[in-house]
Amino acid sequence: MVVLVTGATGFLGGVLIRKLLKEEKLQGKDIRVLALADECCDDLEEIEAEIIRGDLMLPDSLKGIMKDVTTVYHNAAIIITESVSREVMMKVNYQATIDIAKAFLKEESAKKFVFASSFGVYGMKYPKYPISENYTKNPQNNYQESKLLAENHLIKLHKENGLDITAIRNPLIIGPGDRNITLRLVNGLIQKKIPYLGKGENKSSYVDARDSAQAMILSTKKPISKGKVYNIKSFDISQRNYFDFHAKACGNCYPTKKFPIWLAYIFAWYKEKTTPKGQESLINRTRVRRFAYPRMLNTKKIESELGFQPQHSDSEKVIHEAIQWLRENDLLES
Repeated sequence: MVVLVTGATGFLGGVLIRKLLKEEKLQGKDIRVLALADECCDDLEEIEAEIIRGDLMLPDSLKGIMKDVTTVYHNAAIIITESVSREVMMKVNYQATIDIAKAFLKEESAKKFVFASSFGVYGMKYPKYPISENYTKNPQNNYQESKLLAENHLIKLHKENGLDITAIRNPLIIGPGDRNITLRLVNGLIQKKIPYLGKGENKSSYVDARDSAQAMILSTKKPISKGKVYNIKSFDISQRNYFDFHAKACGNCYPTKKFPIWLAYIFAWYKEKTTPKGQESLINRTRVRRFAYPRMLNTKKIESELGFQPQHSDSEKVIHEAIQWLRENDLLES
């Protein structure tokens, strides 16, 4: 048995591998990972995982990667960023996903393909209540569209070619080990660049990477998950509490300003227009929409069908652990 993990050097991929080793009792030799030529793989080498150096942008570099693979956990993707072109985003997040799924289908060993998707497929405008999997899809940027296109094509491969696919729609992924969302927010709070937006009462869903990894593993054990898509979350939290819990954990660096949403949106537009091409603005309209409006998921489907229950539902504790990890790894600014 060989398990392939893409995105293994990233946040979710790393958490998933640790769960596979500790809780599923896999050995390093059972795990094959895909990594770019210049990516550091010291941790993966230490557990003696098989490391394949390749690039989703270069299909020829992936030849033979599916040999003897029984399960694929496909986490690799380019995240939301204005500095990446639509062409590159689609090539990596959409086309490469389909290419490796088709290669997987050709293997006699193939059993399960698990895809890390995003609640971005619903777009940015949510109602005030948690939405279920059949809610209208309305992607608003290249990243969100690439995830929806990949989902749809994988389901098509399931229906027409028998691919056993499960897609997990993650909200924002946080927790210990997060060098992206948590680090950016904390540094913004420390630098006094983060204001409250509007009343701050809007709630959003978040998932701890450990819960997301557990959901992916659960989907490989439940036949009912075949051809299914699931929402997932660890907790819902208001914007104000989200900012305040981070501020408390990093030294009482609470926001000192509050801006109306319309003003923050105009400022974000200005920053985008004045940021040099090829660079990403710290403040942009996507992030304003991310924090200023409700974005909650209904997870009854994964709970009833797969028996999923989040183990990290205490939002303040998760945020504290995430910041403590940053502190222990010397990633926080003074």
